[in-house]
Amino acid sequence: MFQQKRDQEAKKPLGSITSVVCFALIGSAIMILVLLIMSQIGMYYPRKINIGFRTGSARMQYTGEPLDARNTLSISWGKLLDGHYMRVVRYPTITDVGSIDNKIEFIIEDETGADVTEQYNIYTQYGSLEITPIPIHVYTGISHKVYDGTPLSNDYWEMSQTSELISGHTLIVECKTEITNAGTVMNIPVTKVVDEKGLDVTYLYNVINVNGTLTVEPMTITVQTGSYFGIYNGAAVGNSDYEIIAGDLLPGHQLYPVAITEHNKIGVVENHIQFAVKDEKGTDMTMNYNIEQAKGVLDVSPRKLVVQTGSGSKKYDGTPLENNSYKLISGSLCPEHKLKLVCSSITGIGKKDNMVLSYRVLYTDSNGHEIDVTNCYQITFEFGMLTVTGGE
Repeated sequence: MFQQKRDQEAKKPLGSITSVVCFALIGSAIMILVLLIMSQIGMYYPRKINIGFRTGSARMQYTGEPLDARNTLSISWGKLLDGHYMRVVRYPTITDVGSIDNKIEFIIEDETGADVTEQYNIYTQYGSLEITPIPIHVYTGISHKVYDGTPLSNDYWEMSQTSELISGHTLIVECKTEITNAGTVMNIPVTKVVDEKGLDVTYLYNVINVNGTLTVEPMTITVQTGSYFGIYNGAAVGNSDYEIIAGDLLPGHQLYPVAITEHNKIGVVENHIQFAVKDEKGTDMTMNYNIEQAKGVLDVSPRKLVVQTGSGSKKYDGTPLENNSYKLISGSLCPEHKLKLVCSSITGIGKKDNMVLSYRVLYTDSNGHEIDVTNCYQITFEFGMLTVTGGE
């Protein structure tokens, strides 16, 4: 049965297949015609074309004239269809100092002048338009003096010969910097540029200050410090006396010793004193003075002692005879100081001076440490006698 059906279908005339093909071709033609009609009346567009554009950049110094870059539009990638052209319809300008994007507005037209921009997906990279300020250099004056308690300033200034203002503009400079105390500061001006109406147009300029300096140097005075001459007494010595022998302090200023040299050994050292200067309100003015010193001295001499060693005697017993005791003949030890002697000895029968083999002068400080001050003493010794006699 199935084979019979296939045979019947195989026997159909070829005309039926031709009819199907004809209908397909007619349908396609009708569709193309419809699309053409829709395209002409604005109801249909083919797929949009991707294309990239870029605008250029421009930069100039302020002149008061507008800046633009209208002719810098170009294709960065992709291309227009044949017969299509781009036309600039609006472009930005800049006159004052600053920066903006160069957003050029344009359309794409065909050879008939029709706007076909909608046929494209447009990607634009914008350049920039920049107006830079006018550089001008302002130099301020330099001054210096020795401290006198009054402020130092310098209102001199000048604009460099290479700098130029726009016609009708005026540069106003005020040098208000002052310095009174010793030191150095920059003479920084306050600058302003105005137009013929008095309006502030400083923003149109890049004012570069080449600052001078204002320097106040300290006043020099010379101070003679006192001296001390004495014998070592176990305590630190110093002298806070002083006298101004050259130069003067300003009225109301007073010199104070704040630290003095102390000397607690024998010998000679310079008497350096650290000074401060204050005004009548107690304000420290030391920085305004260069204090030179003609230094006195602290001269400490050794403490002199005459010491007699002890004597002793005994009958010979084969053991040494010694005596480390002493007696002060003249002079005295400082309070809390102790003299320790190590003297000679004798064992055999005879006599011998009780000579000093070694000695030290010591004291115990607040921490319990023994401090050796032997070199602060000048000791002369007289010797006792050690005697060993024979037995009966």
